[in-house]
Amino acid sequence: MPRSALVHCGIGGFNTGRNLLITAVFLLVTLFVVFRQRHGSLSSGLWHGHSLSGDDESGHHLGAGGDPKNPEYEFWRNFPANDGLVGGLLHLKRGIFGSEQMSPHLSKDLGEAPNPKVPSPRIYDPYPHYASDSYKSRWKGQYVPCKGPRGTDLRTKIDDQVMAYDGVPEDQSQPALGSYRALGIDANVCFDRYSRYGTYGFGIDDAEFSPRWAKPSKVQWENVTWGSLQLDCVERNKDRFNLEPRLALWEGQEELLPAAGQAAEAVQKRQLPQDGASAAESETQGERLEKRRRKKPRKRPRTAVLLRSWIGYNYTANVLQNMRAMITELSLMSGGEYDVFLMVHVKDPSIPFLTDDATYDKLLDDHIPREFHDITEFWSEQLWDIWYPKVSKDHRDVFHAQWMPVQWFSQRHRDYDFFWNWEMDVRYTGHYFHLLDQTSTFAKKQPRKGLWERSSRFYIPELHGAYSTDFRRNVESKEMQTVWSPPRVYGVEAFGPLPPRLNPSKDNYKYGVGDHADLITFLPIFDPQHTSYALRHDAWGYWEQTAVPRRCSIVTVYRASKALLDAMHYENKESGHHMHSEMWPASVAMHHSFKAVYAPHPIFFDRQWPLDQLEKTFNPGSRGSAGGDERSTFGLGHEHVHWGGTFYYRADSAKQVYERLLGKESNGKGGREWEKQHGRACVPPMLLHPVKNINS
Repeated sequence: MPRSALVHCGIGGFNTGRNLLITAVFLLVTLFVVFRQRHGSLSSGLWHGHSLSGDDESGHHLGAGGDPKNPEYEFWRNFPANDGLVGGLLHLKRGIFGSEQMSPHLSKDLGEAPNPKVPSPRIYDPYPHYASDSYKSRWKGQYVPCKGPRGTDLRTKIDDQVMAYDGVPEDQSQPALGSYRALGIDANVCFDRYSRYGTYGFGIDDAEFSPRWAKPSKVQWENVTWGSLQLDCVERNKDRFNLEPRLALWEGQEELLPAAGQAAEAVQKRQLPQDGASAAESETQGERLEKRRRKKPRKRPRTAVLLRSWIGYNYTANVLQNMRAMITELSLMSGGEYDVFLMVHVKDPSIPFLTDDATYDKLLDDHIPREFHDITEFWSEQLWDIWYPKVSKDHRDVFHAQWMPVQWFSQRHRDYDFFWNWEMDVRYTGHYFHLLDQTSTFAKKQPRKGLWERSSRFYIPELHGAYSTDFRRNVESKEMQTVWSPPRVYGVEAFGPLPPRLNPSKDNYKYGVGDHADLITFLPIFDPQHTSYALRHDAWGYWEQTAVPRRCSIVTVYRASKALLDAMHYENKESGHHMHSEMWPASVAMHHSFKAVYAPHPIFFDRQWPLDQLEKTFNPGSRGSAGGDERSTFGLGHEHVHWGGTFYYRADSAKQVYERLLGKESNGKGGREWEKQHGRACVPPMLLHPVKNINS
């Protein structure tokens, strides 16, 4: 029957049939919706055990489980206070966090101390031995020192050096979550305000100064051009790097993932091998490429660090010192392995900075300190009208789409392998190069088997044991399923590699070892379903709607590979797929079979948490995960347990530790009177967030 006849035959003889048809369609649609809500995608991917479930919305309302009137709410405030968050210089010792060995990155001898009661700082140098035979056998090119802000080559004068102390305060408390040892971060050093920031301008006019260390020469910071210094540094070291633009994933070239060694699989349709295949047959082409690369020196990967600011941001003295530290330690001292940029959000849509050079220059003069003019890139949400028109305008604001500027940057600066998204209110009391280098190394060592499950938990060393052995076995014993290959999402074909074996039990934790991570986070990568995480339903453009498989990590200080950002860009631009900022990178990584790693850095608390209470509270899932449960600490009504910590979107101890490091009294502790008794505050390496409104 012609379609026109069907349209017009509902009146009269077909009336009853039409009603029956409408009823049947309604019932089918209802059953379909209920099925999707309860069971997720109809086309689940390969999850060892059973298919991935979608979001179960029934009974999980925003704010569930967090009644402030409940006597158990904020129960942790009844725990004994932890007075060991910050200690003083007068009583330092090694071995507080394990090994009693002196840090190999400290200079060995600075001569006789004029005041034996006050420890002396030593030069802290966590960089590789670039001139050694072992380094040269692995990496191409010759390391050439770069010029610093004082106009001379770095490493030639003590003025440009970060310094540290041998040991930590003897009453320093242990981290409640995470581990120095697991990440390979120095645990036997601490930094005071002068040794950490003196070279970057802190306290240069103070009458008091660190003993045995002459004040660095003054710098006219407004005359420094950090962008030019970084460009010159890369030019000096250009033989060490691949400076050619990386091709996009969909352009089908093997050079897509030079660092990760996964390029060959990234753009091809692949079949999983049978479990009976030989090792040679099941070995991925990426692994073979990586083996060949390891036989001869390779070029170093390069990373862009994007500091996320906005028009109207207040660049205090401390902000400036922290930015100088990041550029010097990450970029200049490493010979150009990193470049640091200031990404500035222009919120006013009427400002024509993209089309008018005079307007652009005026924005720089009015809002950006002069020393950072040539590392600044402005962006505006109006760009996404052109770049990502398939994503609803309601979902393209910076709150929902914090990664669009990073994706945009990565498409325009295609000579980087990795990109750190870095918030302005993050501080690190240790050395930035050491943190990011060790974090990258840790992630590279992780096998893919069980990785999503390990990364979904807070790591508590005193309970879980050694990360690479005991913790791995503990997680495997509790999990009845593992994310092994990507879940099937309608309209998504994975760009990343498929595992070499069909069954993960056939892999002896080898697959993925040596591959750089495509995503690194500083908090667990958790499953938001069944939690009261406020933004768990913010997934748009998918056929599965809110039943689409997804993962999340709070505090968007992440490292993303060029490959992952390509996939995120493609999903936004070509498919209109999108999620909230805290879910977007991890979910795309899972959908596209990319390697995602939570780096369990040390997190301290202002209370003495019992170990069993830590595990019960922070890993409340039925199989010991941090998410997937209504009691998750990432959900509304449960996040208060993070308030006494040093790293979360609200972690009150972060600012208190940092203020005490700078010699201020904070929350009734520390300050100059306290330091008369204990010596200046000396803090081991801690990643702190948030630290806002520090004026000194």
